[in-house]
Amino acid sequence: MHASISTGALPETTGIVSNSYWPAGGPLKARVDGFEAEPSVETLWEALARQGRRVAALSWPGVTGRTSRTSTPIGLRWASLRSPGFLWSGPEAGTAFPDAAIALPPEVKSWSPPRLVRVEPSPGRESGSARPLAFVLLDTRDDGRREYDALAALDAGGGFAGRLRAGDWLALPEPGDGIARRGRWVKLLKVSPDASSVTLYVGGVGQTEAWPDDFQKTLDERCGFWPGDPDDRLLEGPDPDVKTFLEMTGRLSAFFVSAYEAAERRGDWDVLLAYQPVLDEAGHAFTPPPPDRAGAHPDREEKAAAALRESWRIADRAAARYLRFLERGGDVVLVSDHGLRPVWRSVYPAELMRRQGWVSTDVLAGRAVVRPDSPADVAVSGGTAMLVLNRAGEMPGGVLSPEEAAAVLADIAAYFRSLRDEAGKPLFETVALRGEASTIGLDHPNIGDLVLIAGPGTTLSAGFPAAGRIRPDPSSRRPHRAARLRARSPGRRHLLPRGTGRGPGTHTGREGRGGRAPRDREDGALSPGGEVTPPVFDVPLLPRTARRGDAQARLDFRPLGGLCGEPPDDRSTRVALVGGVRHLHVLFEVVSEPPLRVLALQPQQNVFDDECVELYWADAAEPSRYLEVVVNPEGTRYAARVANPHASRETWHLMRGVPVPGMKVRVEGDPANARPAEWERWRCWISVPWSVLTPPLPRPRPGDERRGNLTRIARGRTVRYESLVATGRATPPDFHVPSAFATFRFVEIL
Repeated sequence: MHASISTGALPETTGIVSNSYWPAGGPLKARVDGFEAEPSVETLWEALARQGRRVAALSWPGVTGRTSRTSTPIGLRWASLRSPGFLWSGPEAGTAFPDAAIALPPEVKSWSPPRLVRVEPSPGRESGSARPLAFVLLDTRDDGRREYDALAALDAGGGFAGRLRAGDWLALPEPGDGIARRGRWVKLLKVSPDASSVTLYVGGVGQTEAWPDDFQKTLDERCGFWPGDPDDRLLEGPDPDVKTFLEMTGRLSAFFVSAYEAAERRGDWDVLLAYQPVLDEAGHAFTPPPPDRAGAHPDREEKAAAALRESWRIADRAAARYLRFLERGGDVVLVSDHGLRPVWRSVYPAELMRRQGWVSTDVLAGRAVVRPDSPADVAVSGGTAMLVLNRAGEMPGGVLSPEEAAAVLADIAAYFRSLRDEAGKPLFETVALRGEASTIGLDHPNIGDLVLIAGPGTTLSAGFPAAGRIRPDPSSRRPHRAARLRARSPGRRHLLPRGTGRGPGTHTGREGRGGRAPRDREDGALSPGGEVTPPVFDVPLLPRTARRGDAQARLDFRPLGGLCGEPPDDRSTRVALVGGVRHLHVLFEVVSEPPLRVLALQPQQNVFDDECVELYWADAAEPSRYLEVVVNPEGTRYAARVANPHASRETWHLMRGVPVPGMKVRVEGDPANARPAEWERWRCWISVPWSVLTPPLPRPRPGDERRGNLTRIARGRTVRYESLVATGRATPPDFHVPSAFATFRFVEIL
């Protein structure tokens, strides 16, 4: 469908019949990448150029910049990572991390002997060009105990590149070729306080590929290096890391939004074609099987649904940014190339044909590969497979005579039409010869001799099952296992799906962007991190006729809980929000344990080190840019504007002590005659004009949404951290996690 969207023509006219296909007349094993191929008809960008219009394309399928027909004046190419990402755990069994016998950079301090952590890429063909990485394991707390809690990353020269705590990401630059920035993202997943183990996700090396040179430079400066797509290997095994997968999804989405903003500011185009991959990436990963399937697991599938909801939120925020172009008088059209439907079985067409003698194989590097003189082969992409007979006289190295080919083709078609699933229904929705494929828009020589489109619940996998996993079942299909939360594009309706479906027993390789062969996942529940969708709270919006005091009557209090989702108790702080005519009103009701720490007495001092309450506020479309307001019992206030796209204090941009014109703060406590440090209860009202919040938007309308959080730090006889929404970061405590911000939806009061 990519080529059809870009040309307005069916695959039988464009010649691009799948994400990966056999080129008519070529050798049996030849394949064409459908994303790189040139269609046989004029494309949208060519038609616009013919009419004197300039086009910019941001990873639009078919615009690669490699040929004149696949180029636009301004472009960004979808780039493969120069080395793949991988999970790393160390040290090896029976060993320990050695002492860091190096001079630490001045920025690095450890209260226990620092340990050296050296990360080598996994051996094998997937290690690519990845270089070794060096980290230093640190104890950053001066508490008299040996407890390691952070990593300092070192660059190639031994300099300080950044600090990581558990759950943090860090962007590491990599040596480049002088053309563009290059780097990788690294996340510290776990660190043992006794230095016995460290677990990291090391992302692949990415480099943005764009043209012309000045646009490449702008993207490097504004967007950073190419992040790559989320790694679906994170979803393998009994404890899939959904949180990290979604963080990578959000980063890729943000990269494309930033690229769009750079192109928008540039302005030298008439039409911009932009790609946003969020729903495709997450939909394939998390769409569950139907609830009526045997072995369905409601709890696991609800967690997958939560992950899907979070991906929709990411996509909504991106779409909201694109739709702002309407305010400039432009037009915006959103298109999709396919839908999704659940799958719960995976079928290997090549293995089926090998068992019938229609495909012959050799073993190369321990893997089965089709021989050049095989009678037939099959090109697989998602729910579609295209079979090619090795015809003598028509193809280089062909082996079948016309008579043999006709007989073999009839046998293959009859065989696939005879296959049934466990319910007795046809395993394939469509089995069509080339002439019959005209009814589905696929009558083109590039489809080969026979088209297969999988039926409901089935995805097709390229290649052959891994050694030791081949089942004697003649259909070579794996049974349903409810742990597989995968989906694929419906074959008949969408002839060129944007990515494959996934299911049990699937191959672990890739077929190129959007046509990837799925990976295996073992049975097992999603981790608690899978429940990542922030809550939605309704906020009453006062009518414009409201009078002074009406806000107080409309307060709807909610208790704060713990950073990791601990439930509230009878001493929990209560909070309420009201949308006023000119201000956002926030009220905190606090139960405290005097004596309270209250040291900041002047505005913009370190109020956050005292007993305090905090407001975080952001636009729903860009929660990583937010206003932070902190108030202690003395009424001393602190404010900052924060840009925190990676939820990391190492990479954020913090403007401390910013003025908030028109903000009003009122504090009172009990006992009424006591000093604030002696209060057993205290209340804080914060009123912020709509025009000075982040971003400075007008008063919201009913249905509008914002993102944010309300928190409190108790510093009395005990220290306690409370939050309206769980951030998942308790060691050390951290509220600065924009992805966890709640959604505040304004509702009209009649």
